[in-house]
Amino acid sequence: MKQGMNSVNRYLWDVLLYACMGCFSYFFLVHYADIPVRLQDRLMTFHTFLAVIVSFCGVGLSMRYINERLLTYYPYFLRNKRMLSARLIAAAVILLLSNYLLLVSVKALAGVASPFHLQRSGLTVILLVWLVELVIVG
Repeated sequence: MKQGMNSVNRYLWDVLLYACMGCFSYFFLVHYADIPVRLQDRLMTFHTFLAVIVSFCGVGLSMRYINERLLTYYPYFLRNKRMLSARLIAAAVILLLSNYLLLVSVKALAGVASPFHLQRSGLTVILLVWLVELVIVG
């Protein structure tokens, strides 16, 4: 019974962690990326806020599930350091892609002419948010 409660508590803390990480990423990208100021007000609605939280919780919890499955092969990872490195690199790439997709979707919602085009400020913000997320998740 106690182990079941610990699992639920850990799950709730993970949901809170990924929700906060999604909020941080979203607000940081909206305010400091290459989105025009006149469009930023349209992006601060409850629905977009909720969509970001749900998407980050989905990505974060799926990464947690994959991590738990991979931990069953932990003795194999101890023998094969390359597989451990590949798993960590894959997790970092997933976080970077989720930030890029978040910025592209925000730009598309705002109606920016070319949402896939990154300017220097957008790339800098994505990399900064990515590094913060790596520290939090790592």
